[in-house]
Amino acid sequence: MALKFSSETAFRLATPSSFRKGEEYFATGSVNKIWKQKGVYKAIVQGARRYNVSISIADEDDIEAICNCPYEGEGICKHIVAAILEFAKSPKLAEVDLPAKDTEKKQVAEDLIKRGSNVQIRKFFKQLLESDNRVAHDFDMFLQGPKETSATVQSYKAMIVRKLDELDLDALEEAWYNSGDDFYDYQPGYRIHVEEYDEQTLTLIAQPFIEEAQKYSDNKNYAESAKIFQAVIEAFLAKEATVTKSHEDVAEWFFAEADSALNAYYPVLAATDDPGTKKAGLEYLCRLFEDKRFELGEYQGEVDKGLEQAVKNRSEAEICLHALSNIITKRELSIPESTLLAHLYLLVDDEGKFERISVDHLKDNPWLTLDLLKFYQRHNRRADILKIAGIVLNRFSKRETASEWYSYSADLEIEIRKFLKNIFDPKTEYPQIIENLEKLFLENKKIGDYKELAKTYRSGLEKENFWKRMKKALNRENEIETMFKVFELEGKEEEILELTGKYENAACFPDMIAAILKTYPQESFINYKKKIENLLREANVRIYAVAVYHLKQMRKIGMASDFKIFIDWISGTYSRRRKLIEDMRIGGLI
Repeated sequence: MALKFSSETAFRLATPSSFRKGEEYFATGSVNKIWKQKGVYKAIVQGARRYNVSISIADEDDIEAICNCPYEGEGICKHIVAAILEFAKSPKLAEVDLPAKDTEKKQVAEDLIKRGSNVQIRKFFKQLLESDNRVAHDFDMFLQGPKETSATVQSYKAMIVRKLDELDLDALEEAWYNSGDDFYDYQPGYRIHVEEYDEQTLTLIAQPFIEEAQKYSDNKNYAESAKIFQAVIEAFLAKEATVTKSHEDVAEWFFAEADSALNAYYPVLAATDDPGTKKAGLEYLCRLFEDKRFELGEYQGEVDKGLEQAVKNRSEAEICLHALSNIITKRELSIPESTLLAHLYLLVDDEGKFERISVDHLKDNPWLTLDLLKFYQRHNRRADILKIAGIVLNRFSKRETASEWYSYSADLEIEIRKFLKNIFDPKTEYPQIIENLEKLFLENKKIGDYKELAKTYRSGLEKENFWKRMKKALNRENEIETMFKVFELEGKEEEILELTGKYENAACFPDMIAAILKTYPQESFINYKKKIENLLREANVRIYAVAVYHLKQMRKIGMASDFKIFIDWISGTYSRRRKLIEDMRIGGLI
């Protein structure tokens, strides 16, 4: 079964605003590269910086698109839109071969096996093993089960290092220069194209080993899998250390491959029950955690999460604490260090050290708050809960610390306020309950939180006063949908009408019109007309599909004669815009 990338695909997944911006990115050539890797469609899109896009398609209604940009709005971002449009243009990549679903694959396999006799199955399988070395290797791996091979981490590492040593580092560095938006991109005379090297060169070296490790893991041979993953990590880190001295710019690629292998290694270590494999793996991760190269950026935090995922009980936590002796003696800890130590102290039931490290590092690491509050709750220390929660939430409200501190702690404020819902006394702390619920809703923007708040109010006046504060707090376009949902729930159509007049570019504009068109048809028509007139003000073929979409929505208002007059006006005023007229004709508008 096949599916094609198309502008309709992008439009269906994006908000009109994101679609329009994505079309602009596509039209201006911002998609640097597209390719397909193991069934995943990937792209590099140049925005404020280079963004990586991955698109996985199971079927027409199951499309997972990921971009590492900071977009948090509805639908897909503009970079993904641009990537989809680039794929649609590609003769080789426009058509998507949809994978058979796992249940379908299993059923086909079972049906075939039932049809064949034992003799036929053995004969066919023998021919397959003789003709395909890869299948023979995988079958040998399957038969081996959880038993380790005689290979060691060092022997696997040596194989990988040999392949890395064969690289032409000068050529690889040129590929690194050509991959970014820098001086060389604007100086054609300085560009040297080396076709055999690109962003995927190191991945292609690491991938066969990682796939081998994952197959061992699938067969429950976690010890063998762990050896291979560790070999990949060590080989790329070792090469990164030497490359840094001679080809510093490209060193980040080696480190990135080690980090990718590390992320695939965590679930393997978490899955193993073998004490020896688990102990060796935990000690290895602890060494990496203490590695100076991992202290910068997000890497140490990722190792911290990997350790938390792998450590399941007290004895495993004790292994880590023994291995982290250098960090335990430090007076000043990084955020990942204090987070990990607090977690380990909880697992070994050292409550004194847990509380001390949490309280001492709370200012720099507010993520310790929630576990500390739960600890106090278990010991019925309500006063301490309110004290610590008050300190942290007060910092949020005052924004006295660096803006970065708040930006990564917004989710934490939500979790703390959810926790506090079960702490306040309804009989004596009604004002605190209301304040907490109001701030939870304004931060979380979930209609379920508003429903709880609305039920808690003791008077309608309190609710109306909150609406005034809400309209001041939620006044950005990406927040309008939250207000719309509140007023739709409350049946406040006049408030929704006001929103359509003020926020015509909000993604939920068509939904707002649909909610009020029966009560306010004339006003809805006028506001929609204004929106479309503004859309068409600029002669830009990239927004015509968006305009046609909104015209179709506008037609649903039901003012047929006025709508026809407006369509005739567009057709006459913009008769020279052939693409617009054609899109309107295809859309059944003329």
